[in-house]
Amino acid sequence: MTGRLSLRTLPSHSLRLSLLSAGFFCLSLLPADEVRLKDGRVFVGEVKISGKSLHVQTRQKSFRLSMDEVDRIRSEDELRSELAGLAARSPASAHSELELARQARDWALETELWQHLDRALSISEKQGKNQDRLRSFLSELEADILPRRLRLARPKTKVRELLFRVRRDRPLSMRIAVVEILANMEEAGDALRRRARRANSSMQRLAAVEAIAKRVEAGGKPFLYRTAILDRSAAVRQNVMRMTAGKGDALEAVQYLAPGLGHSSPMVRMRTADAFANLKDDSLAEGGAIDMLVAAGPLAAAGPLPGGSTRAHVAITSQEAYVRDYDVEIAQSAFVADPVVDVLSSGVVLDVTVHAAITVRTQIVDSYRRALSRLTGDDPGPRTASWSQWLAQRRSSE
Repeated sequence: MTGRLSLRTLPSHSLRLSLLSAGFFCLSLLPADEVRLKDGRVFVGEVKISGKSLHVQTRQKSFRLSMDEVDRIRSEDELRSELAGLAARSPASAHSELELARQARDWALETELWQHLDRALSISEKQGKNQDRLRSFLSELEADILPRRLRLARPKTKVRELLFRVRRDRPLSMRIAVVEILANMEEAGDALRRRARRANSSMQRLAAVEAIAKRVEAGGKPFLYRTAILDRSAAVRQNVMRMTAGKGDALEAVQYLAPGLGHSSPMVRMRTADAFANLKDDSLAEGGAIDMLVAAGPLAAAGPLPGGSTRAHVAITSQEAYVRDYDVEIAQSAFVADPVVDVLSSGVVLDVTVHAAITVRTQIVDSYRRALSRLTGDDPGPRTASWSQWLAQRRSSE
């Protein structure tokens, strides 16, 4: 009998991706048979029987046993069939799906592991139950995502490799597991910040930011707030601010980012307004995002903007040659006059920088106006000078 084996906490470095016809994420795995010994030990992986001896090759270690020690051997198909039977008899709940995921992990059925975790997360989100238990289990799955050599690597390498597993063709539960693992990884703060800024994938940058948000360390929150302005992906910036609002840090974020409304860069001003709008806070409490935008509106319309968008150089000249002087040479009692020719240039030279100030100010005002509309559900109008009156009327009517 020949099959494939792994320990209960096995890595997944030999996984290959494919799609199930139903659209589920599928890992193309080697067969995983279960060997149960009479003393209670259980192995899952590659099995070779030769006479009265049994060779077990796990992904981490190999064992040679006597057949007299074996209680029973079950094939991967038998394990998968039994798990399907358990699933058919289980109620549709986050708890049941989590227990099925635990069993799938014990039997090295990694495709089923992630499928049941995806279902558990979906049900848990709808019912609001078992979320802590789910995330605790997901944080324990490092050995199911990384091979042993990477689990023993430096934090910088582990962070990079874990984030590489965050892709659209991977299950949602794996992405959340990566975030939970990174959030609890020691000495990973610096590496996470680098990946949050430099990773090419917006999904990976967002996963790194989510892990940073869960870590309890100095500078974590300001880093998130800056990400809402600096990241090149609008989706990442939006998710960061929604995450901030969900944690109850909206007012702190507004106060930290407020100077951006008067920044010399028009892009920073507009992204700051978008960040406030992404908080989705419709509260009219004083000192919040709405007050900041209303106060900054008139300054956006009137203040000068440094720098220019286009530089132009124009030269209209004419040139005329003339004899400026003569060099006299004497040779064998003869005098020779050698003329010195120079060039006279005349005309106009213009070197200017063109400022699209009116267009940029209009864009900034429009971004502030759009943010106020999203926050309050009401349009303050195009005239920034009347925004204070508009806000006062809204507050008096509430």
